[in-house]
Amino acid sequence: MNGLDNISNKILSEAAEQAKEILADAERQAAEIAEKSEADAARELAEGRRAIEARRADLAEKARLAASLEHRRLLATTRQELIGQAFSTALDRLIHLPAEEYRRLLILLAEQALADGEGGELLFNERDRAAHGDAVVSAINAKLVSGKVSQVTGSVQGVMETVRRGGLPTIDSLKQSVKSAAEGLSQGRLGLVTLAEDCAPIPGGVVVRRGKIELNCALDVSVRMLAESMAFEVSALLFPEGA
Repeated sequence: MNGLDNISNKILSEAAEQAKEILADAERQAAEIAEKSEADAARELAEGRRAIEARRADLAEKARLAASLEHRRLLATTRQELIGQAFSTALDRLIHLPAEEYRRLLILLAEQALADGEGGELLFNERDRAAHGDAVVSAINAKLVSGKVSQVTGSVQGVMETVRRGGLPTIDSLKQSVKSAAEGLSQGRLGLVTLAEDCAPIPGGVVVRRGKIELNCALDVSVRMLAESMAFEVSALLFPEGA
């Protein structure tokens, strides 16, 4: 029996050793798997964090760009509103100038429109027609007559200068001088203006009417034209820092 016991013990001992080796190998494999799993989990976690950070940074940049664009849009809108207010204030001040200054402004606007000497009807709004219409028409016509008289006087002085120098003007030249003087002093050639019976729907200024043609010198139109041509200069004055 001792021999059998020895064989049995040896088998059991070898089996125990194999079991230990198998168990140790299994534990090593389990440890490796666990370590790999932890590494994989750590790697995936790090990758996830990097992806989240990249996404966060991307969203933050998009939000910054959107905020910057909105800021610029609001700033541009505010600038345009302030520039518009500046010209609106200028228009209001022109309309409410003292009476004498405002009348001079109306005369100046009308004279600029009548520079071609063609004359016409002057239209004002109801308030300006009552307060300034007759005076503006009279002032402009007086200047037109004065200018034509000066021209005729110049022609006469030319004839007199010829005589003074010992020359004799020809009959034809005298006739031409008289004819020019008569034509120059005729109302049709003077280009005189008249006050229209109706009024113009304008806040201020004047409209020159010639038949179906109207030359609009209303103050709001004039200010709007200035706004288009002077917007840059006004912006520089309102925002010298360029902000």
